[in-house]
Amino acid sequence: MEMVIIGWLAFAVILGVYASNGRGRSGLGWFLLALLISPLLAWLLVLALPSKKQATDNAHAQMFFDALEPAAQARVVAAQAERKAKQDAVARVQYKQKFVIVCIAIVVALLWAMSRGHAVPGFTFKYTCTTNEAAVTDGKDDPVVKADIAIHLVLVDESHAQPGFFVSASHTTASGATYDVFAKYPDAQTGKVIEWGVPYWQAKEKNLIMFATVAYRDNAYIYRIAYLKDFGKKSEKIVKATESTCTQTSP
Repeated sequence: MEMVIIGWLAFAVILGVYASNGRGRSGLGWFLLALLISPLLAWLLVLALPSKKQATDNAHAQMFFDALEPAAQARVVAAQAERKAKQDAVARVQYKQKFVIVCIAIVVALLWAMSRGHAVPGFTFKYTCTTNEAAVTDGKDDPVVKADIAIHLVLVDESHAQPGFFVSASHTTASGATYDVFAKYPDAQTGKVIEWGVPYWQAKEKNLIMFATVAYRDNAYIYRIAYLKDFGKKSEKIVKATESTCTQTSP
C-alpha cells in the first residue's frame, strides 16, 4: 500500500513539472489534479490539450519575422505553409490516437468505479445462527428460529478485515418454512452501521421495519432482528426482537 501511495505522488510530481516546463501550464494545478483523478488520466488530459508554451514561442518568432525584409518574409511564409500542411496531417493522426486512448481510459475508469461499487476487495464468511430461546408458532406469529447468513469482510490490510455488508440471509421459521430475505423483501437494503461497526440489513414488514445486525458479544457472534415501529421518528420503539447465536460454517 505504501508503494502505491509513493508511486502515485511521484508520478503526480513528474506530471506537474512536465506540465509547467513542457506545456506552459500550471505545474501546481496539474499536480493537484493528478492526485485527485489519478496521474494516468491527468497525463492523458495534459497531452490532449494544446501547449501554451508553443504559443509563447510563436509570439517571439513573430517579433523576429517582422524585422525581416519583404522577400525574406515571403520565403519564410512559403516554408511555414509547407511545414504547417505536414504538421496538420500528423496532428490529425495524433489527435485520433489520443482520442481513442482517452476514450479507453475513461471506459476503464468507469468500469473500475462500477466494480468498486459492487465488489469491495475482501472475502465472505458464512454462519448458521439458531435462536437462543424456544420459539413456537401460534398461528398468528411464526418467529425465526434459524438463519443462514453470509457476511462480506472488507480487507483493511494484509492481516486485518472488518465486516462490510450482508451477502445473503435465509430464515427458517418455527413452522419449518424457509425463505430468502432479499427475495421476500425486494426493498431490503444492506450496508454497515458506521457508529457500531456492524453490518445490517433492513426491510419493511407490514407497518414495521425489520432491522437485522450481526455483532460480536460475549465471545460469540449474535444475529439480532429487531422489529421497529415509527422507524426514524422520535416515537420509534422496538416492538419485538429475536437473537440467535451464530456458528461459522465457511470458509
